[in-house]
Amino acid sequence: PVTGFNLNPNTVGRPDPRFTSILRFETPAAAGSLYDGFQMELLRRFAHGLTLAGGYTLAREKDSTGGAFYVPNNQFDLGDEWSNGTDDQRHTLNVNGSYQMRWGFMLSGAYHFGSGADYGISAGSNPFANGCSNRTFLATTKTYDNPSLNYVYAQDPIYMLTKRNGFYGLPISRLDMRLSKTVKLKERYRMIGIVEVFNLLNHANYGSYNTSI
Repeated sequence: PVTGFNLNPNTVGRPDPRFTSILRFETPAAAGSLYDGFQMELLRRFAHGLTLAGGYTLAREKDSTGGAFYVPNNQFDLGDEWSNGTDDQRHTLNVNGSYQMRWGFMLSGAYHFGSGADYGISAGSNPFANGCSNRTFLATTKTYDNPSLNYVYAQDPIYMLTKRNGFYGLPISRLDMRLSKTVKLKERYRMIGIVEVFNLLNHANYGSYNTSI
C-alpha cells in the first residue's frame, strides 16, 4: 500500500496461515551510533585536612537502533529512526569533599546531578501488526505526550507518528553526607563510628516512567 507498511494480517488474512509475523532483521546503511563527550575533573587539597574534588561531563548520544534485534517502526523509512539514543544524558556533575576535623572527627559528602535521561516511547497501538513496539497511531487518537513530538505520516495523513526516544525524564539531584569519629582503643586497634544521611535535601528522584503515549 501507499503507506509503505504491510497490510494488517489480522484483518486481511495471511498468504499462508501457517505463519504469524515474520520479522526481518538487517543492518542497513542508515544504522549507526554517534557519541560526543567532554569530560573534566578538578581536585584540590587544602590545608588543615580539607579536600574537594569534582567532575563534569557534557555528552550527546544519537543512534538509529536499539540493538541487534531492534525492529524499525517502518522498514521502508529507516532514516526516520535516527534520533537521540536512550543513553543520552547531556549534563552530569559529581562533587565530593572531606574535612578532617579535630578529635578524630571527619565530615564528608558527595553531590550528584544528572540532567534528564532519554527514554524510548511508543504509541501503545500497532495498526499494521508488524511485530514491533510501534510509534504510529491514528490521527484522531488522543495522546498524552508533548504535541510537538508528533507529526503527520506523509504517505497517509490519517496516521501520525511520535518521534523515536522523544521523552526525557526529570533531573536527578542527590546530596549524601557522612560524619565519622575514630576512637583509638589501643596502639593497634581503633573503632570508627559512622552516621550517614542519603539524599539529605529529600529531593524527589524518578527513574522509571510509563512511556506509552
